[in-house]
Order: sequence, then C-alpha cells, then structure tokens
Amino acid sequence: PRWLDLCDEYGLYVIDEANAESHDFHNWLCQSTRYATAWLDRVMRMVVRDKNHPSIIFWSLGNESGYGPNHAAAAAWVREYDPTRPVHYEGAISKGQSSLNWAHHALGTDVICPMYESLENLAQWSDLVTKHWRPEADQSLHGAELEAIGFSNLNDWKKPHPMLNKRLLHPLERPVILCEYSHAMGNSNGSLSDYFHLFKTKPGIQGGFIWEWLDHGIRQKTSDGREFFAYGGDFGDEPNDANFVCDGLVSADRIPHPAMWEFKHLAQPVSAELVSFRQGTARIRIQNDHDFIDLSHLQGTWELLIDGAPQGSGTLPMVRLAPGASEILTIPLKKISSVQEAHLTLRFFTRQDSRYAKKGHEVAWKQFLLSPASPKKASSKSFLPSVLIKENARGLTLETGDLVASFDRKSATLNSLKVRGHELLARSPHLQINRAATDNDGLKAWSGQDTKALGRWLKLGLITHPLECRPRSLTWQKNRDGSVSVALHHVASGRKKWTDFSHLHHYTLHPDGRLVISNDIRLGDKDLVDLPRIGIRMDLVPGYENLAFFGRGPHENYADRKAGSVLAIHHAKVSETYVDYVMPQEHGHFTDVRWLSLSSTKQAPALHIAGSPTLEFNVSHFAPEDLYLAKHTTDLKPRAETILILDACHRGLGTNSCGPDTLDQYKIVGSEFSFEYVLTF
Repeated sequence: PRWLDLCDEYGLYVIDEANAESHDFHNWLCQSTRYATAWLDRVMRMVVRDKNHPSIIFWSLGNESGYGPNHAAAAAWVREYDPTRPVHYEGAISKGQSSLNWAHHALGTDVICPMYESLENLAQWSDLVTKHWRPEADQSLHGAELEAIGFSNLNDWKKPHPMLNKRLLHPLERPVILCEYSHAMGNSNGSLSDYFHLFKTKPGIQGGFIWEWLDHGIRQKTSDGREFFAYGGDFGDEPNDANFVCDGLVSADRIPHPAMWEFKHLAQPVSAELVSFRQGTARIRIQNDHDFIDLSHLQGTWELLIDGAPQGSGTLPMVRLAPGASEILTIPLKKISSVQEAHLTLRFFTRQDSRYAKKGHEVAWKQFLLSPASPKKASSKSFLPSVLIKENARGLTLETGDLVASFDRKSATLNSLKVRGHELLARSPHLQINRAATDNDGLKAWSGQDTKALGRWLKLGLITHPLECRPRSLTWQKNRDGSVSVALHHVASGRKKWTDFSHLHHYTLHPDGRLVISNDIRLGDKDLVDLPRIGIRMDLVPGYENLAFFGRGPHENYADRKAGSVLAIHHAKVSETYVDYVMPQEHGHFTDVRWLSLSSTKQAPALHIAGSPTLEFNVSHFAPEDLYLAKHTTDLKPRAETILILDACHRGLGTNSCGPDTLDQYKIVGSEFSFEYVLTF
C-alpha cells in the first residue's frame, strides 16, 4: 500500500495486479471450480483496497495463470464494480494458435498485452491495424489476412456484448501494451532502443514493462567476512531456480545496473534533433514529450566536443514549450577543422529542488555528430633512422628509439615489448573468441541450455578455457620507408580441430615508434557461426590500472545497448570497469572506441591504442574463463595483470534468458574478418 501512495505522489502510472499466479498449474487452477471463489476473492480484495488511488489506471487479473472461467468471472465483477478503469490480463490473448491471434478470449482483457513478443510480430500487427481498421467504416472486412489473426467479421465487434450490454473494444482498436518485453537478468536488455523506436513510430504499439525492478538476492557473508548476494540453492534448498530471481534493473541493494542508464535515456521526456549545421551555427529542434507540464522547470546546456574533448559550452534559453510542442533553437559554435571530429551534446537539468530530485539533476541529454573525423596521414619523418633488426635462431628483435619488440620463432609470437627498459607484456597477443557467457547466452547454473548460444559455444570449446593456438610461421621484411613488417601465422581451436580458426597477424614497426598491428582471421568450419566475439587478447604486466578512452561511456555498452552512452573522453580505473552482477559474467565492454590509453601506477610507460577507424574493448583483472567458472563475486580472485581484449566485433546481449535472442543484426556473421589498430608509447 505504501508503494501506491508514492505512485500517487510522484505521478507514476500503475497497473494494479491481483496476487494470482499458478505457473506449474498454469491452465488448470483457472478452470477449476474449487479455486473459483479464491480467485474472485483475490481480485475483489485488491480492487476494494486500492480503488481510491488515482495512480492506478488498469486492473490486472494476475500473471501467468492460463485462461479460464475464473478469469472471466473476475473480469466481469471488476467491470461492473469499477467501470472507470480497463482490465488487463495477458492470458486472455495468448491462447490462440498464432502469436498474432490476439482476438481470442477478449472478454478477459481490454488491452492487447503479450509477453516477450518479437519486434517483427509487433510491427506486423501495427501494419494490419493501419491497413484494415477504420472505426468510421460500416462495411464488413473479410480476407485471409484477417482470418489468420482470428477475425471473420469486424462488424460483430460494433454490437453490444450480450453479457455486458455494452460494446467491447475491438482487438484492432485496443492498444498493445507489452506486459513484459525485456528481461533484466544479469548483463541484459539488449535492443531496448529497437523497442523504443517501434513504440514511437508504429501506431497502436504503446509501450511495455521491463521485468523487473530489482535483483532478489539475499545478503550473506563468506567465512572470512566477505559479502555477496545469495540465490536459489545457496541455502541447501531443493528444488530451486538458481539465480533466476536476480533479474532487476537495479541490484538487490538498489544500485542501478548499466542497463538502467540505457532505459533512462530512451524514456527521457525531452527529445531533440539537428535541423542544420553550418560553420558557426547549429539549429536544434527541441520537443517537449511530457503529457501535462511545460519545460520551464528544466535548464538546458550545450557542450561542443572536438575529438572527444570539451572546446566550448553555454546555456540554452528557457524553453516554455507546452506538452507535445517543439521549437528551434540556434546555438553559436566555434569553427571546426575538417580533420576534427565534432559532437554537440545537449543536457537538461532541474532548475530547483523537487520531490524526486535536487536542483541540477540531469533529466535528459542528446548528442549530435556535427562533422566526422577525416583520416589523418601519418607524418613522415625521413630523418629518422631505419628500424634496427637483430635476428638469430631464437627469433627476431626490432629496435627504434626507446622501443624494443622481440618475436619468438618457435611460438611465432610477439613475446616481449619494452619501452625504456620496461616490459609491457605479461602474455603474448593471441586470438580471442570467447567471452564469459551472460545469463542471456545461457544459464550456466541450469541444464537444458544446449540450444542456446552457451550450449553451442561449449560444444566448440570456446567457454571454459582460452583457445589453443598453434604456430605455423614467422616471416619478416624491411620496407622502403624504413619500417619492418613481421608476419605471424597461427591456427587455433578449442576442440583440437585445427581448421577452426586461422589467424594471420602483421606487426609493422615504424622508425617513429608506431607499431601497426593488422589481423586477418578466417573461420574454417560451417558450425562456427554466431560467435561471442572476434578479437585479440593481450595481458599487460601488473600496474596498468589507469584507463582513458574516446568512445561510448562511461557505463559499459554493447552493439545492441549503447543508445544511453555518450561519445566523449572517459577516465576510470581498470578495477572500476567491473560490474557486480550476482552471477559473474561478461561485463565492462565499450563500443565505437576511437582510442584508448592505459598507464601504470608504477611509472612505467603509457600504452596508447588507436582504432582504424574504431574498435571495441574490455579491460579487466579477470579473464573470461575466470568469470565463467565463478558462481558468486566472492569466488573471483583478481589477477595482478591487466587483461586487455581488443575486438573487431562483439555479439549483442539480447534478452534470451526469458525473451527474444539477440537480433540478427547484432550477431557476428561471416567467415573472414580483418581489423587494425596502432600502438604508440
């Protein structure tokens, strides 16, 4: 009850749901006369208790309990007792033969409220609504398209219902509100931006609910006093669902997971678009997406970023826009060089303290690309001496300035990289295909995951240990510009099938100290599809703890969950990129990265890596195999080394722990991959 008081105070819309859920007895209790009175009693008590809360806009008959006469009886009672609010129940539309058969059992719900429906089906439904439903039309509509979704005569819906003496809303007249559509279990909520695009562009698709608010972990301590959140099975309880109750946008102690920042950005009540940009001026259209209030309670600011760094800022004039209205603002900007990458970021903050936030709380932001960066030519310093080459039976050493790169012939690896006598590498760069499986890849504490990504990857030997790489060759050549190129060739597999992966990596050391690394990776077997990532792992010696990068941040982000991450220069400690999901898993990834820099706390030389043009990366004190083997954070022991993984591509997250898998456009497809990056020191 206190929650509903808060919703009244803060203006949150609520669908109040009866405490009725049967799961294993899914379609039986709702049919049983033995449970009819209990079912009706729970719905009645809810409505009578909560009827005076203005925040409640719907009544729900319960969750995941099939559909039967007990539901119909409860719906009839609610409609008679409180005709001011619609009725919701997902089971009333999910009994048809087709996933789009949303006309079935319409008596039990006034809205179409599917669970974890695909974007494709939602778009198809909206198209049918747009094409066929005309409330003012008198003629009957027939056709195979309509029959396929359960309609024979649309005019039947215009007649009063014989039991209720009033007309029910036609299925094509009712909004689609997804009762659940994105499952926030672990590192999840991929494609939230795709769903929001659908909500905003497709008629009839109003929105939906994310499952759920918080992780249901229970704080416990290890024998040595370290805290962790326990879940099913940690108490000797059988049967259990392991960590399946840890599926919230915030942790059990209410710390927002990274996906919350994605959702906050997508749901923000201010939108903006770039109308035009000419040197010195940007014209921006601002729109108020509130339903009831104007924008005078917000203070807008702008910031110009050149190559990720702030180069100008200002305050926007007060915008008194009515709900739904828009206005074009003109922002004066400095001249931008043709080789510079420029972004304009708008932010909107509260002007004064409110019930929910202090003055200066950020409500919304939007970023625009004003001009892309032009390729920069490497400066040619002809006066520099050529790279010094030393070769012997064990391998090859290249020297220029303070840099010494050594290659081992037997293993065909870059086995040492020294700057001013300081060693950088704790492990030679190798091909990396594995990631620590997310809960969406497959629930590692469950059986029956063979058909999911995790099951496929385990069969390929990609999860529990690093790939085994076997050397094939080491060759080198001196180039006209004084640089030297070393070609290394490996084959790799996680299952000792040496046709799986072929990795050709070229290291070109230039006289000015640039080390250009290009990678060509070939997949040799037809079952190597939908992989976790295509990347390179290199472990740095202990001490490389300071991280800076120009890319999306500051929170972790992935191909299908990056709309809420701003492009800028970000700073962090390597240990701070760890995300404390209850079940350890893949985390701390960053996309659209122009460059990254790692510096040591031990006065060793900094390492700077530039993408060509961009790359993705993880940096951590945990290897993917460490994360996979752990069941709680307290099972993990940080490695002293800094583990850096540079990716050409990385699979999206999806929401397949209880919902749709990663969309095809965010999966890794193809059999040939090439990417390049540049190391400077």
